[in-house]
Amino acid sequence: MATDLTPNTLVNVLAPAAYAALGFDVTMTAGDVAGNTFTAVDKQILILHNTGGSSYTATVTSTADAQGRTRDITTYAIAAGVYSAIFLPSNGFVNSSGKITVTVSNTAVKVGILRLP
Repeated sequence: MATDLTPNTLVNVLAPAAYAALGFDVTMTAGDVAGNTFTAVDKQILILHNTGGSSYTATVTSTADAQGRTRDITTYAIAAGVYSAIFLPSNGFVNSSGKITVTVSNTAVKVGILRLP
């Protein structure tokens, strides 16, 4: 059973002094080898952080786009200690439940979502 993630939303801010008050921290959750899901918006960035001592992988499951094409991001390698960011448009990745699924090979990979305005 996939585990739901809580995305963070990037807010447009005019005054740089307000950044600290808005809390731009991204909530990172231990990845689930059975899959994590999150409700998709038009544009989002998937953030992966390998906190383990070995290289691990992540897979983002695709769905058919308007032309019927699919293209999973399969076993994307993340070296130990590395952060990775993947831009995910909703087209081609949102399943019939309105969610995007990411599966990691080890729970040492932390997963976060940043929604773009």
